[in-house]
Amino acid sequence: RRTNSGVGTQTATITAGGLTPPPNAAMSNVEDYNGASWTNGTALPTATARNVGFGTQTSAIMAAGGTGPSSDTNTTVALGWDGTSWSSKPSMATARRFTHSSSYAPSTAGLVFGGYTTTFVASTEEWNSSLNVITAGAWASGGTLNTARQRTGGFGNAQTSAVTAAGASAPPATALNKTEEYNGTSWTEVNAVNTARYNMTAFGTEAAGVLAGVGTPSVTYGGTTEEYNGTNWTTVNPYSAPGANYRSSCGPQTAGLLAGGVAPAPAEMTNAVEEYDGTNWTAG
Repeated sequence: RRTNSGVGTQTATITAGGLTPPPNAAMSNVEDYNGASWTNGTALPTATARNVGFGTQTSAIMAAGGTGPSSDTNTTVALGWDGTSWSSKPSMATARRFTHSSSYAPSTAGLVFGGYTTTFVASTEEWNSSLNVITAGAWASGGTLNTARQRTGGFGNAQTSAVTAAGASAPPATALNKTEEYNGTSWTEVNAVNTARYNMTAFGTEAAGVLAGVGTPSVTYGGTTEEYNGTNWTTVNPYSAPGANYRSSCGPQTAGLLAGGVAPAPAEMTNAVEEYDGTNWTAG
C-alpha cells in the first residue's frame, strides 16, 4: 500500500488505510507492529487513503484523507482508536487529503496542517479532548427569596453558602434591612442589618461578609459599612464620604475592593477605588 498513515513508537505502531495499486482504491486495512512483525488489526469503518494520524498504539486519532474508488473524495471524518475499537469523533472543519500532523502528540492534543483539496491548503486545525466526561453547565430554578427585593447586596463562597442583605422594595423604593441565607435549596431569614439600605456593594463569604455604601430615600450616598460574621452584623469604619453607589466589588473580608460607581452630581460616574483590609479603608 501507499499513502497510509501511522502512529506510535518503533515498538508499538499502527498503520491505517492507504491505496492499493491502480485504480487507487482506498483501503480500510489496519496493521499493528510490535518492533519485530506486523499483524492484522481492526479495520477502519470507512476505507480511507492519504489520511493523517497522531497518538499511540492504544490511543490515536485518524483524520481527513480521501475516500471513494479513486480515493479523491476529500473527507472531514475523524476516528478515535482506544486500542480495541474505532469510534467517530467530531469532524474537521476543512475536508482535505495529503495533510500532515504532529507525529507523536497524545490523542488528547494534536495538530493537522496543510493538505490538498482542489488546490493546496495552508490552514491548520487543532484537536483537543479530555479524558473526563464534562457535563455542560445549565441553569435550574433555586429556592425563592422570602422577601422580594431589588438593588440588594450578595456575597458567599459557594452555591450552598450565600447571603443576600438589605435592598429596596418595589417602587417607590423603601430601604430594607432583611438578611437571608441560602443553603443550596432554600432561603432562611436571619438577623437584620443595622442600617436599612439599597444601592450598596457587598463582598466576602457567608461567615465573613461586608456591606459597604448606602442608599435610602433620605441618604443618597455614603460609605456606611457593616460586617457579617455568619450570625450578627456589626457597624465598622465607613469608607470616605461622599461615597458612591452601584459599585463593582471583589475579594474576601480582609482584602476587599470597591471600584467605580455613581457619585453625587455633578460628578456622577466615578473612577474612585476603595480598598478594605478588614479594619480600615484606603483610596486605591
